[in-house]
Amino acid sequence: MKSSSWGRNIVVVYAVFALSTLAFVGFAMTQRVDLTSADYYEQALEYDATAMARQRGRASGAVITVDDSLRITFPGDHHVSGNLEVQFTRADNPALDRTYRLPVPRSNVVAIPYKSFTAGAWMVRLSWMQQSHRCQTESRIRIGDR
Repeated sequence: MKSSSWGRNIVVVYAVFALSTLAFVGFAMTQRVDLTSADYYEQALEYDATAMARQRGRASGAVITVDDSLRITFPGDHHVSGNLEVQFTRADNPALDRTYRLPVPRSNVVAIPYKSFTAGAWMVRLSWMQQSHRCQTESRIRIGDR
């Protein structure tokens, strides 16, 4: 007469489940997790102000283009006050992020060389003041590997 081994099989199934769960937890703990920015909570609190700044930035007509350098062009009647802040961010590696504070341009064009940047997809955010209101615009660009 054969004895039933269903009790042993249940123990094996639970043991395999527990070991696979522990293996996955161990794998997950070793993965790099980067937030899109270090101050994401503060940015979330300022969401409405940022949305208005982006709306003003779109209405301003400022244009970001990429050729031999990154060019920011403002319309002829556009008066920038304060400094321009240009942020370059990479979603895949925040360690490569850069921020530049530039003086108000005398002409309507600002050029930023990017030869030292790592090739790939970048987000460019431009912030400035116009008539005591913050303006912001952003553009996704590709550097290198064309």
